[in-house]
Amino acid sequence: MVMHDEKLQRILELLEQQAYWQSGALAEALGVSRSTIQRCIKELSASGLARRVHGGVRRNGGTISTAVPVDERLLRDHGAKESIAKEAVGLMPRSGSVYIDAGTTALPLTQQLENGSFEKVLFVTNGIALAQVFARLGLRHVLLSGAVHPVTQTISGPVTSNQLGDFNFDACFLSADAVDGEFGLTCSLLEEAMVKRRALERSERKILVAAMSKWGQRANSRIAAVSVLDDWVVETATAPIRRVCQQYKIRLHEAAKL
Repeated sequence: MVMHDEKLQRILELLEQQAYWQSGALAEALGVSRSTIQRCIKELSASGLARRVHGGVRRNGGTISTAVPVDERLLRDHGAKESIAKEAVGLMPRSGSVYIDAGTTALPLTQQLENGSFEKVLFVTNGIALAQVFARLGLRHVLLSGAVHPVTQTISGPVTSNQLGDFNFDACFLSADAVDGEFGLTCSLLEEAMVKRRALERSERKILVAAMSKWGQRANSRIAAVSVLDDWVVETATAPIRRVCQQYKIRLHEAAKL
């Protein structure tokens, strides 16, 4: 049997790997009851080591300040990202031009395009892995030029931002490191924030694909206010997410009930 202090330590270790955990997921990870997890969360919150939020617990901490390697990001919220991708593909135009922002939620989204309905779409991306999927599927695409970041393996910088000025997009599928009602959409790298912001400016419909664990977080570089969004695809929405979407008239698409 896992001792009480060991449970608390294990929860803190899991919160280091992922900023937000639902109570049920924590109970499953530790092999204990939901009521036991609730008591642990209450104790961690009272001690200031974590923050009790609707449906679960979030680690305490400040700003997300460093880029995370792509292989590590692929493992985070994997099930949520798969669910979001399956829902988001239903919002994909069948003609025109579409920008898909590099990100680990965007990768499974591109892998959903195999049904042969997107031959009339020109896809534009700054993601090397995404361009490889487009090429394998035989879909028309443009991989933007610029500097490749050694950690995120995405293309960004002034050249990339300037090149986006050559396009007008029917839709933009955007990722973000963090989402907050006050601080807006943010990411850890300034050069990537500039590219994301430019893509939003050039897009008719602005669609955020981001897991609920991103909510209430803040990163170094601001992309835009939450209010610019037309849609948000999330695996399942918490009450604060629902409120902000209602406030700014953002269409909320819940992919799954976890």
